[in-house]
Amino acid sequence: MSHVFNCSTCGAQLVPSETVASLACPFCGNTGILPSRLEGAAQPAALIAFSLTKDQAKQALEGHWSTGALTVRGFKPQLQKITPVYIPFYLYSCDYHLELACVSLNLVGDDDFRRVCCSATFDRINLDASRGMPDDLMNALIEYDYSALKPFSYDYLLGSITEIADESRQACETRLRNGLQRTFLETNEGYVCHESFDNTRVEYVLLPAYLCEVEWEGDTHLVAVNGQTGAVASQGTSISKAKGMALFVAELVVILAVAVVVGVLAGTFALGSLAGIIATVVLLVATWVHLWNRYGMGREDV
Repeated sequence: MSHVFNCSTCGAQLVPSETVASLACPFCGNTGILPSRLEGAAQPAALIAFSLTKDQAKQALEGHWSTGALTVRGFKPQLQKITPVYIPFYLYSCDYHLELACVSLNLVGDDDFRRVCCSATFDRINLDASRGMPDDLMNALIEYDYSALKPFSYDYLLGSITEIADESRQACETRLRNGLQRTFLETNEGYVCHESFDNTRVEYVLLPAYLCEVEWEGDTHLVAVNGQTGAVASQGTSISKAKGMALFVAELVVILAVAVVVGVLAGTFALGSLAGIIATVVLLVATWVHLWNRYGMGREDV
């Protein structure tokens, strides 16, 4: 059931969504806070306060669009709305261990398996805990300075909307596990034998962002500005495919040319060598995938 409360300034009746703990009155701008939604386990341990004003966030948007190497020429979207929002995140710190059984191809074409052990220590990997926030947009806002974390206080919520976590910690841990496995399996074809998380520490925090609605060629797109650093993440259609393809091809040629020269000098790419042919194909595919993702040719961003 939706909670209804009266604005303490103008008396307007406000009906916030179930995932909001604070909101701005659309009539007078006063901030209404629902403390009952931030009690007990639902209360964040800490937050990073906004460092950027709305005007500074707008300047960050304009700078991003005017200097982007892949931005469509003449791209000047109209900013329709900009809203300061505190977004819930889980910060994971852990020692991660993964054991893989990986396929190995020998020179006569037979498959065998080798065991690969991977270990890494992660400090504050952040995962957004709001189902309403697009994961790809939130992932692009991950560069926060966590030394600026402050103990939670309602005072910081004034003037902003505050989202609360509506995705469970277990669901976020599953996303983290799947993401780490994909990362290691990208370079090792095989399957997972064993996986463990040690010395795990989880912090529930609020991180600041400006959510912006912009209009371009009749369509509305969602853009986010990191409320601490001014970094911009977005969804839409501003990437110039021509510019992206030109840079993609140029870097592909340079990397392959250098690799071939080094390979010839080392004897790896001897003409007719099966190992040389396999190595060339693997290098070509890996380079193609890397540059395709780097220059965003498989996605549409603003």
